[in-house]
Amino acid sequence: MISTLNISKESKVWIYQSPIAFNVSQLALINNELTKFIATWESHGVALHGGYDIISNQFILLAVDEKTKNATGCSIDKSVSIIKKIETLLSINLTDKGLIAYEVDGNIKTVDFRDIKTKINSGEIEENTTIFNLSISTFSELETNWRIHANQSWLKKYFNA
Repeated sequence: MISTLNISKESKVWIYQSPIAFNVSQLALINNELTKFIATWESHGVALHGGYDIISNQFILLAVDEKTKNATGCSIDKSVSIIKKIETLLSINLTDKGLIAYEVDGNIKTVDFRDIKTKINSGEIEENTTIFNLSISTFSELETNWRIHANQSWLKKYFNA
């Protein structure tokens, strides 16, 4: 795991996922781009205290500690721009919100949300299957809501039928 995080638990986070695990050269490129970005990330001329983490070689977490300065629309747009740049450099979609990541036998898999019912019906995704929750918004939620069971997510409607 690559990490530059030294921030408070209340810090704002954004998580981007890859459909597949990053390889060594992709990790190096991501590390290089994000290290440069974090060093210059600012809001209205004031440096932001931010960082990033690469989780399980498949998720990019960007964070900003808003105790010193809040991220504003322009600074958030800049963070999205660096992710878009990385997408282009790697030819990988990191912003597909329709992709669901889940864990089976210690391996992270992804599925398009339109195919989720098929995975549930086949038994590949069960009520206690770990789902990665991309909707978390604070660093502290990584401990409590990042890895949840499918029946604790919006997928629970498929198990109560």
